[in-house]
Amino acid sequence: MDAWSATCQAGASEPPPCLQQAAGQAQAFVAALSTGAAATSEHAARAVLDLPDPSRCAADETALAAADADFDLAWSRAWAHLALGDSQATVGQLQALLRETKPNSAPHDRALALLGRAQASAGSPQAASRSLREVLDSENLTTSERGALTLVLAEVLAGELDRPDQAGVLLKTVRSDIESSDEPVQLRSALLELDAQLAQVGGDVESARSLYAAAESVFAEQADGERLRAATVALRRGSFEVSVGDYGEAMRHFRRAQRVRTELLGLSHPLVAEALTEVAGAWIGEGELVAARDTLETAVAIFESTYPREHPTMLRTRGRLALLLGLTGRIETSLVMFDDVITRETKRSGENSDPVANYLTNRAVLLLEAKRLDDAKADLDRALSIRKVLGDDDARASVLGQLANVALQREDPTTAERLAREALSLHEAALGEEHPMLSPGLVILGNALSEQPEREPEARATYARALAIVEATQGKDHSNAAFPLAGLGQLDARAGDNAAARSRLTRAIEL
Repeated sequence: MDAWSATCQAGASEPPPCLQQAAGQAQAFVAALSTGAAATSEHAARAVLDLPDPSRCAADETALAAADADFDLAWSRAWAHLALGDSQATVGQLQALLRETKPNSAPHDRALALLGRAQASAGSPQAASRSLREVLDSENLTTSERGALTLVLAEVLAGELDRPDQAGVLLKTVRSDIESSDEPVQLRSALLELDAQLAQVGGDVESARSLYAAAESVFAEQADGERLRAATVALRRGSFEVSVGDYGEAMRHFRRAQRVRTELLGLSHPLVAEALTEVAGAWIGEGELVAARDTLETAVAIFESTYPREHPTMLRTRGRLALLLGLTGRIETSLVMFDDVITRETKRSGENSDPVANYLTNRAVLLLEAKRLDDAKADLDRALSIRKVLGDDDARASVLGQLANVALQREDPTTAERLAREALSLHEAALGEEHPMLSPGLVILGNALSEQPEREPEARATYARALAIVEATQGKDHSNAAFPLAGLGQLDARAGDNAAARSRLTRAIEL
């Protein structure tokens, strides 16, 4: 309204097209919120930050020309649906809208640009790549729009399509424009985040860490809306630290995001609950399972005021809580919750879905702890069949590792060794031979070998490799080093070297 009034006072007969389009988006956004649909509440706080800044209209002389009123209304409705999380509906709306526009026209390119974003959000990376590449060939884009769309395409390439080299080449084409001081701060921050992701993929952990810090610092001393964006970057910084095993540093970033979101949105907002789920994950990494459970129970209580039980966020969070309940001694409560989550998720996403396989695997861990070996194996066999259908070798390796643990509990080390070697082979093919994720699988293999007296030298070498990987990639003081140390300590004790056994086992307990 302020921008509209200023335009009139400056003598314009009507607001420019850019300002009319911005107003249309705001009206469509309010209309979508006014439906009262519960699903919009999760995204509303983020989405309002994506409303166009009308002050940019005055500075941007290449703004798209106005389309007819019907097109603007349809486009704005599609944008509002996407901003509030309904990407599938947006794809359908925009595909219909594109059929009504002239190819290479400004309206066509506006619709195509939004379609590319919607396809990326809906998990259709190939389709998103095609749409975004087509619209980036257009001359009907402002500098900011071209930069923003290029970042979306680069993120799709680096992430879902696993083409980081192509993403890096693409970023070079817009880097200087995005880094210019008059570009929106969120665009500069997004560029730094992508640079951090590419550095991480390339194995340059320290560069990734500094780039994530820079991406958050872009928002320093900004208004509340930008502080909310900074909190989201803080969560991503924390997730990065989790991926490299530094849970203490991750906790620091997660807590900062939680504080900012609580201050700006209140205690009961779902974005606060989202931050709490990340805090719980860091507690798990530090071995503080009771603290993790209590934190996650708070998050579930907040989510329950927003979502129905069938909502994927509710299912995912209750699934994690079910695991923590079991690991902290409330096994029967845990199994009842798992039954409910698995039933609802199967109904929602089908028999052969990634979430169902995850919940089955986690429930099997608890059943294994409770010595219910037949039930654990049944869950793992079902999870393994799902992973084969999905073609997910990395996740299949984790299931095979748990099946090896079942075989060990059944005092069948030969079967355990076979399963552990198969799991290790899959992990090495997917991750390389020095990735920290290999260490748990090597420990399982070491356990299987150590149960076969004639294989103890192989067991010792396997534990030593697991320990070397942890120390090289996560540090000598990382808790994951405890497990190969425990295996080596037990072999020392069996060999009669009590001094070495005492030293290693004491260190394992400390870690």
